[in-house]
Amino acid sequence: MCFSIVDLIKRRNKVYLSILTTEDLSWYTSGNGDDQEQKITIPLEGIKLKELESELMTEKSTFTLYRSRGRNIYKDSKKLYVTFKDQDSYDAWKAAFARVGVTSKDTENG
Repeated sequence: MCFSIVDLIKRRNKVYLSILTTEDLSWYTSGNGDDQEQKITIPLEGIKLKELESELMTEKSTFTLYRSRGRNIYKDSKKLYVTFKDQDSYDAWKAAFARVGVTSKDTENG
C-alpha cells in the first residue's frame, strides 16, 4: 500500500505539484514554453520534522525538515523550510508526514 498526499504550491509565480509518499517527497515545476517539467526528490530516510514558532509579523505556519545525522537535505541546505498559507494545510501536511514515519522533534521528547 502506498500513501501519498498531493498539493499545489505557488512560489515566486511558479506552481509546484508536490507529492509525499512513504519513501520520498517530490515536487515538480511546470515550465514555460520550451522549459520542461523538473522533478526534485528528497528521500525520507533519516528525515525529522521540527515545528517553528510563527513570528509576530506573519500568521503563516512553518516547519523545518532536516536529517537526523546532520547531512544536507537538499543540495547545500541542511534544512528545508515548509511554509503554509493557512493552519488547515499545515495540520494536513504535518499529519501526512507523521503517517509516513517522519516524526516531530517535539514528539520524540515527549
